[in-house]
Amino acid sequence: MKNRSTPESLTDPQTLVKLAGLYDIYGELIKENSRDIFADYVLENLSLSEIAEDRGISRQGVYDSVVRTAKKLEEFEEKLGLHGRYEKLEAETEIVGEKLEKLIEMMDNDDASDEQMKLLSEIKRDVKSIRDVM
Repeated sequence: MKNRSTPESLTDPQTLVKLAGLYDIYGELIKENSRDIFADYVLENLSLSEIAEDRGISRQGVYDSVVRTAKKLEEFEEKLGLHGRYEKLEAETEIVGEKLEKLIEMMDNDDASDEQMKLLSEIKRDVKSIRDVM
């Protein structure tokens, strides 16, 4: 069980960014109350005390809920790996987009045919569509 969030790491910005990404993918799999508490802490940046006061529960109860939810999100990722796949797809799409831009520049300078330029424009639009979905 690598890269598990520890209670101490729940204040680390990198950990919180990672958990926010996991929440985006797996959040709907978490019970509503736990999901809401987690979102308040991680996404809304509310303090444990603020959340506890808003919800009428103890600060420790909020803390325990956030830790449990973080562990569940990490377990989902460990089993399903969707976030890791998404990050890899995002990186690969970025590389393809950069290479496509270079190719278009090269072809603009080398008198490419209208058909070639049309095809490149379509590919560029497709890459943009993929990025927009991500």
